[in-house]
Amino acid sequence: MSLAESAALRRYYDALSRRLLWRRLIGAGEGAEKLTMHRRLVDPANPSAAPCPLVLERILDQALPWRRLGDAFDGLDIGCGYGGVSLRLAAARGGRWLGLTLSPVQAAHATRTARRRGLANRARYLVRSYDAPFAPQERFDAAFAIESLIHSPDKAATLANIAAALKPGATLAIIDDVAQFGDAAQEAALQGARAQFQAGWMAPTTPDEAAWAAALARAGLVVEQVQDLTALSRPRPEPELARAATAIRARRAPFWRRRDQEVVKQGEIGGLALERLYNAGAMRYLLMVARKS
Repeated sequence: MSLAESAALRRYYDALSRRLLWRRLIGAGEGAEKLTMHRRLVDPANPSAAPCPLVLERILDQALPWRRLGDAFDGLDIGCGYGGVSLRLAAARGGRWLGLTLSPVQAAHATRTARRRGLANRARYLVRSYDAPFAPQERFDAAFAIESLIHSPDKAATLANIAAALKPGATLAIIDDVAQFGDAAQEAALQGARAQFQAGWMAPTTPDEAAWAAALARAGLVVEQVQDLTALSRPRPEPELARAATAIRARRAPFWRRRDQEVVKQGEIGGLALERLYNAGAMRYLLMVARKS
């Protein structure tokens, strides 16, 4: 990831994080109340309940090989956001966790939360790109990336860098949006929505499952498990998406928040385009678990 790309992504997540934390203060939540920014999913055990961000964490928890890891292990949270996932895992599963984010706002909030919860000796958070080389002493038994690798312009290079920091036999879990176009005609018809999503979410490429598997293999990682979580996601119908787009474009902010708002609006419009892609069956939400051979 280039310096310009990193700077743009940092501005995006700083702006989005400030907005979500402010909305948390007024009771709006939107995931910030759980220290998350990832997808809300329907609980398979309770389909009538409202979608919740913690459902995804339970699925991730079940996918990681805790019995093999034991109590003393090193974990990596790749694109950690507010640190909610790794903080809960540190409390429930132990280990020592390192969280990486490009956002100083997120890293500072995660560090304060770790200190407040008595987990500062188990979880630390740094402002750093996942494309930056890891130090020789930074070696991990388990790692996960939730909706963060989508931002990588060169996913093979990113995975190779992460894999180099994994110990032999270590596990990497990736949860992200994966392309699934039925044919060239569908891909062409949805090119506008795809471009809008990629621009709004700063996602330079959206590989399909086969491309992800090939990139993992080149990094020396063997895919052991794939779970399709698409059915647990609930994209809104088109009329609702159209109304949301109108409301987002009409929203105005005070001049001191205008720059943040424009960045956030761009991301929200990209999110609506992603929902349209899901409605068309052109995207899947996958959990991919790979092991370093």
